[in-house]
Amino acid sequence: LVSAAPSFEERVRVRNEFVGLRLLDIITRLKNIENDDLAVQLEVFEDIRNEDDEELICQGGLSLNSHLDVFHALFYKVSDSPQAIHLLNILQNLYLMDKEGDVGIAVWNV
Repeated sequence: LVSAAPSFEERVRVRNEFVGLRLLDIITRLKNIENDDLAVQLEVFEDIRNEDDEELICQGGLSLNSHLDVFHALFYKVSDSPQAIHLLNILQNLYLMDKEGDVGIAVWNV
């Protein structure tokens, strides 16, 4: 599904959506299942993910696996635009969210 995306950007976006849904946790568990076809699919997913990560780093020195890289890229993208105040507002609200408790956990899992 991910590798069938029509463009590099779309492939990265779709994969990141799946990662946000904890796909990597599921992949880790799936590796314990002895099934050759499944093993091939998991290997292809990881190989393409690694290739895309390398491409992203080559394109702009950005690793989507690094919280700081993503934050800095986003910050510099909007820092001199009207959207900067909206980014600040989002960050302030994220900072104020509780990371524990039922509501906090539910919000952070979105």
